[in-house]
Amino acid sequence: MLKKIKGLFKRNIGDSKDADPFIIFSSCMWDICTFLVKHFSAEYYKWNEKEGVKTFECLILSKFLMDHALITTFHEKIEEVRVEFYLKMLESVFESLLNRTFPNMEYSDIVRNRLALYSNIMSENPHPRCWQLIAGLCTGIDYYSQKDLFTLNSSAVVLPRLLIHAQDSLKLIIKE
Repeated sequence: MLKKIKGLFKRNIGDSKDADPFIIFSSCMWDICTFLVKHFSAEYYKWNEKEGVKTFECLILSKFLMDHALITTFHEKIEEVRVEFYLKMLESVFESLLNRTFPNMEYSDIVRNRLALYSNIMSENPHPRCWQLIAGLCTGIDYYSQKDLFTLNSSAVVLPRLLIHAQDSLKLIIKE
């Protein structure tokens, strides 16, 4: 499974000095989203929602992963003003992807609430439980209470790997 994750994100984006940060962030966020949709669609996750619902939920989770990667990786390494600038850029990327994927949809309250829940889970739970709870929140299925070991192990491996991918993408643009 880890080889699939690594191979999925090998893209030729050119010389990172000349690359457009918006394009890199957009590409990364969309790659994470599509990978999550495919991953959470595996039979063992038992997530039987329509593709649009899955994409919406996974796009929110991909935004959270990008934001979390930015904050945890660069918060004390670059000026707060730059962190805020990149957070706003990630917000713009997210809104662009949402508007392109779901035109004319009102989503701000849903997104804000979901991001707050993910953040609370991360701050209140240790690894790997935080990732297991986040997977359950994304899919709407409480894998943790069900003690579904295969799903719990899978989410505890895949989500941190996607966070690392987000960090790597951010490092292409953000110089310390």
